[in-house]
Parts: sequence; structure tokens; C-alpha cells
Amino acid sequence: MRQLEAIKWTAYLLLACCAALDGNISIQREPATIINGQNCNFKVAEGVAFSPSGHCIAVAWAQDHAIAVYKRMGDDGSQYQTEPSCIIQNSQLLDFAHDLAFSPCGRYLAVASREVHKIVLFKMDNSEECRLYSEPCSILETPSTYPSSLCFSPDGKFLAVCHRLGGRGITLHQRVEDGIDPNPYLEITEAKMLEYGLSAPHGIAFLPDGKSIAVVHKRFYKNKKADGAPALAIIDLNTSQPSYIDFYDNKVELHSVDSHPSGHYLVVVDEIKMVAIYARIESSNTFSNSLDFPIKVPGSKAMGSRGVAFSTDGKSLALTTREPSVNIYSVTVN
Repeated sequence: MRQLEAIKWTAYLLLACCAALDGNISIQREPATIINGQNCNFKVAEGVAFSPSGHCIAVAWAQDHAIAVYKRMGDDGSQYQTEPSCIIQNSQLLDFAHDLAFSPCGRYLAVASREVHKIVLFKMDNSEECRLYSEPCSILETPSTYPSSLCFSPDGKFLAVCHRLGGRGITLHQRVEDGIDPNPYLEITEAKMLEYGLSAPHGIAFLPDGKSIAVVHKRFYKNKKADGAPALAIIDLNTSQPSYIDFYDNKVELHSVDSHPSGHYLVVVDEIKMVAIYARIESSNTFSNSLDFPIKVPGSKAMGSRGVAFSTDGKSLALTTREPSVNIYSVTVN
């Protein structure tokens, strides 16, 4: 159950104050950048990821079987070009590209292609900033599991993957040169998570210490209702057990999660209307839900978000919306 009463706002992005810490996080009211997918005839934005340097941001345009990379304007800040510097479109490899993640070294971009059950690894083209080689350097097959989310460990040695079906739950794979070991180093099965009342995993993020992962669990997929309940869980990788669970109403469809690089905050989004900021309770591995607020695209009636990412310096927050757009906000942590 929630530890703090959520505060509901009607504006589309307001100040988020976290009383559990000696400080607060604030997110600017209006986006510094809005990337409109319609400019490239893109339909639905799902996953989003900042490069480690922050010089570019990658977006998974799921229904278009495409990923695109956008350059930052200047050396700092949350303003990015709205036209992509690189597009890779491939229905065989990127059928419903659902999530993506940069490796901490910045050399690779991993993509979860849900409908073709693949994790596709692309290499950055060092000769030209914010561009990828069009041919992948590695492909990890995940037969019949519908991978929905992925993230690299902070040291870049592991890649964690969420699987929507097939019972695999979460797998942790070791990174090898220009590739990913297909044999899981660790597997936390769907049945194991169900022991704690958790539904199938949908979104995942490493905490900065690399010892735990934040996972959002979602009940529904392709009109199939999974067992368990939707929730945010913090899972200790040493024990494969949750150290914290916040259960949601069964009607909520949680989608994505990310950790602020300070480790003090989490952001969680669902597909209908809500963005939640969680504050870490000091000297613990538990969090309190400090604020819920709707996300609305300026000039649109659509509500809700799908993908979410903090930049590695913690100064920007990107949200993909139910409109074909990506909103990038400036963030301040005091």
C-alpha cells in the first residue's frame, strides 16, 4: 500500500517535493523540447534513453519498426533537435521496438523488439556523432517471451531483460565483446515473483549501486490477464527477493520506471494518465510515493505516458506520450 497520500494535480507537470529527504526535486512546468513523431510520419513512441554523455537521445517508434536518435542543442541543457540525426527502420529486426538502452560506455544501444522476440544490439558510429551503424553487431533470440524492457547495469557488465510471456520473468545476461551472452547469469522467474503477489514484469531499471533493480509489474498483455497484481518492486539481485513493494489497483497499467542517478528518486509511469515520483527513505532500500500527477501533451487532450528516462547527469527527464511525441523537461535537485 502507498506510504504517503498521493497529491493529484490537474496541470500537466508541476513541482514534485519529496519530504522524505533533506531536499526536493523540481521538474519544470513545460517541456524544454517536444519531439513530434508526426514530422517523420511516426505513430507511437515507446522507449526512450539518453546517451551517457547526454549529447543524444534515442527513441523507439514501435509501430513503425524504427529507432531514431536526436542530437542535443549545445553542450548542456534539455533542448534537443526535433529532427533525427539517425533513423534505423527494419520490420524484421525492430518489429514493435518497445524499449532501448545505451551501454554506460556509450558505444552500444540495445533494443527490445517485442513482436519478433529479439534483443538487438547496435554499435555507435564513432566517426559521426549521434549515429548508429545500420547493421546490428549482435542479436539475442528470446523465443515466445515478448521482451518489453531492458537496461544495462551501471558498470556495463550485465544487461537485464523483462519478458512479458513464457514464464521467464527477468533475465540477467553478461556482456561480451560486441555481444550478449545468451545464457542467463541470473533468472527471476514469473512464478518466483508471483510468490510475492507480483504480476509479470513490464519495465525495469537498475538502481545506481548496481545491487538492486526497480521493476514495474503489469497484469494485462494482448487481452490476456496475468496472475498477480500491478506494482512497483525493488528486487535485491543477491537474494532475488523484493525489498520493497508498492501495489496498485488492478486497473492500473504500469509501463516504465527509471532511477535518478542520485539514487534518491524513482519515476514510474502508467499508460493512462499518471506519472509518479518516489523518494528514497534515507539509509534504506525502500521508497515512498511522494507525488502523482497527470502528464498532458500541450495542445492535446491525450493523457498518459509510456517510456521514461532520466539523463545521466539527472538534469533532464524524457517522457514518451500517447500522442506520437517525446517531451523533455529540465530537472533541478536541491
